[in-house]
Amino acid sequence: FSLVLSTADPNCDIRYVLVSTNLAYGTAAVTNIPTTTSTLYTGPIAVTDTVQVRARAFPRQAGYWPGPPRTESYVKLAPAVASFASDLPVILLHNLAGGALSASLPQEDQAVIVMTFEPVNGRTSLTNPPTLVTRGGFNIRGSSTAGLPQYNLALETWDEFNQDRDVEFLGMPAESDWVLYAQNNFDPSYLHNPLAHQLSRDIGRYSPRTRFAEVFLNTAGGQVTFAAPVGGNYFGLYTIEEKIKRDKNRVDIPALEPQETNATAITGGYLLKIDRADPDERTFYDPYLQGSIVFQDPPGLEMVTAARQAQYNYITSYFAQFGAALWGASYTNPVVGYAAYIDVDSWIDHHILNALAFNVDALRLSGYFFKDRGKKIEMGPLWDFDRAMGTTDSRAFNPRLWRVQATGDQGT
Repeated sequence: FSLVLSTADPNCDIRYVLVSTNLAYGTAAVTNIPTTTSTLYTGPIAVTDTVQVRARAFPRQAGYWPGPPRTESYVKLAPAVASFASDLPVILLHNLAGGALSASLPQEDQAVIVMTFEPVNGRTSLTNPPTLVTRGGFNIRGSSTAGLPQYNLALETWDEFNQDRDVEFLGMPAESDWVLYAQNNFDPSYLHNPLAHQLSRDIGRYSPRTRFAEVFLNTAGGQVTFAAPVGGNYFGLYTIEEKIKRDKNRVDIPALEPQETNATAITGGYLLKIDRADPDERTFYDPYLQGSIVFQDPPGLEMVTAARQAQYNYITSYFAQFGAALWGASYTNPVVGYAAYIDVDSWIDHHILNALAFNVDALRLSGYFFKDRGKKIEMGPLWDFDRAMGTTDSRAFNPRLWRVQATGDQGT
């Protein structure tokens, strides 16, 4: 078809960029916003295949700013895709010939077209108008599962400048960061994470909201293909989850700015976890835990700078005092013992839910906790229940192999 571009201001020129070939996965994404040297629009553009069109109006008179950039994405569907239907939402991801994703490459976000389609009268079709079309960035996530054929994805929705863009995603509250959780042989039921998170929300503790969706992923460019039942660019069933982060609809704690160092503000909020640290994360060692704690928010790369030294000192000292109280002679004293530092009810709830599900990685990996301003440390939210509820992991239902990270010893 012929694509016509227009601007309401007759004193402006339109310049545009056509994106049909993306940078390879593992390369940092660029903004590729139109500039004064981009192609000048002089007439309709012939669209014959998948392409992303980025345009901007530039005043002819010197001294004026250009208008806001505008992007539209056009994805060509093969006839078999046009006939695909499901009773679940469908997510279409197209990286514009950016190549296959690899777990061995750096976790750089690669630009991607994101489209979501939801049921109409009970059925979803990719020929229906999408409920969301946005620019985004994605990468492979996970540790032991990153190399599986169907891998987990971290997805971030972007604005025109590759910055976070908060959007409602499959009916979940607006945010920019999402996890596409692939089903693997540890969870043949497809229910471990959705059930665990729902149980937590049912008892009044925030846990990521989830949705099921079928995913199409095109990394070769051109049209999206499908061969029934699971061929072509069809990439399988996913659990879509909210990423754990500070947000009014997620972990509802205040943003801690670098300048906030007075006696009240410095007490929160902090989001931390016990887990393997990624290359762009930083940790501090807790001698009582006999392990490292990973900074999440504020980000670790900031927490180790001089600008946040006072906050670093505060939170590490708080954990040191907590550990001393926990291992001290008066550890049960509600005034000077462990209860002075932690929200005990949240810790009990967290332990009960992990024990109920028999989560074999509980308390040693993906263990989140946070400290609100003026409050104590709360455990949670829950995360990652693939190795739980009768998983195929060899530790499942075997208390002698269920490790609790406390003193460094194995326990039951």
